[in-house]
Amino acid sequence: MNQKIFAVLLFLAVFAVTFLLLRDGMSSPAVPDREPDRPVAEMGNRGESERIRTSAQARAGATENKRSTVDTTATDDARFGIVAVEVATDDGMVPADVKIGLYPEAGARSVAGNGRVEFREVPPGIYTVQVSAEEYLPQPVPAVNVTRGTRTDVRVAMSRAVLFSGVVTDETQGRPIEGASIDFNGMMRAVSGPDGRFRTTARVLPAALDVIRVHHPDFDSQHFLRMPITDIANIRLAMGRGRGTIEGRLVPIGRRELPGRFIARVLRPLEGKDVEVRREIVVVGKDSFRIEGVYEGLYVLEVEFPGSALAGCRESFDLTAEPERRKAFEFRLPEGANVTGTASSRAGANAGVTIALVDADNHVRARAVTGASGAFAFEAVPAGEWRYRVDGRVPTTWSPPFVVEEGRSVAHAFELESGSLKN
Repeated sequence: MNQKIFAVLLFLAVFAVTFLLLRDGMSSPAVPDREPDRPVAEMGNRGESERIRTSAQARAGATENKRSTVDTTATDDARFGIVAVEVATDDGMVPADVKIGLYPEAGARSVAGNGRVEFREVPPGIYTVQVSAEEYLPQPVPAVNVTRGTRTDVRVAMSRAVLFSGVVTDETQGRPIEGASIDFNGMMRAVSGPDGRFRTTARVLPAALDVIRVHHPDFDSQHFLRMPITDIANIRLAMGRGRGTIEGRLVPIGRRELPGRFIARVLRPLEGKDVEVRREIVVVGKDSFRIEGVYEGLYVLEVEFPGSALAGCRESFDLTAEPERRKAFEFRLPEGANVTGTASSRAGANAGVTIALVDADNHVRARAVTGASGAFAFEAVPAGEWRYRVDGRVPTTWSPPFVVEEGRSVAHAFELESGSLKN
């Protein structure tokens, strides 16, 4: 009997131990074969901490790129990379209308709210992050180098209140201008120093760059409306004295009017040659000219008399040195002499023949065409040695040299075949 009782008790003890072991096994977690995923709540806390740190960096003017290798095989093509952009401002606020773009290939994105965006499946290459928002200016952003299977975090700092600095120079010579007054849209003023540089003394909103007014007593006032500025620490403003006027008068000596029309040209000496800037064609009977719209600089004024042997006028001048940006000239022209003739051949008078008047330096100074009777004429020929040349004939026919004296007319009978002259 005792043995039966002992057996029963032993069975119950074994059953109790087995039950307890089975219960503990059901409630105990299985041993993981890898590190468990981070809880979502913990990721959110880390993201919030990172946002606060990023905002603090933005207030300090920090803009950075950070690259890390990520597993893109699960949700993305491993041939591409990821670019994550986050905007932080110096006032801790993220503009609701902030626009974030990745160029050239990933396209622009408009982001509202938290100022974050991820560009996924970005092909490897060099990209530029561009950020814009009303009343904020972004700090320079380094180029983003995207490689396969990597994630690049870009933090862009934007400033709502910024300092401006730059330089004011002479637009023609590039020299610094001292004492220029710069007005930033009525929000702030600055004055340029001896080196032409200026700097705002207090932080102002980016809207101050919408209208920039520059004034100096020796230069024309300038207004710059929404001028594109890439570097607010190196704003370049140019001033000039505006456009000047060139005036001139021709004074013939011993004659009542000029020998036909004349042309006045303003030339700029450039690399060993003269480049025409402006001209004024003056009609017959006028003795003055006016050329407007000439910028400051070194020039040459040239007056020519097309179709006349009268020597042209030429004078250099510096319009920058003229306080009123106006230069006046007076050229006194010599009287010269009238040279006339009749061209003939053995067959008689020749009409429509071109006669060139050539000076002692072998320069053609004027041309005339014979009329029905073979007559030709040149007006206001300066004193000196001259020759006729028959143009358009082979071989070329030349006359012997002849002398022109001031104020004394000359008449010739010109033989076309032989080139002989008869007075």
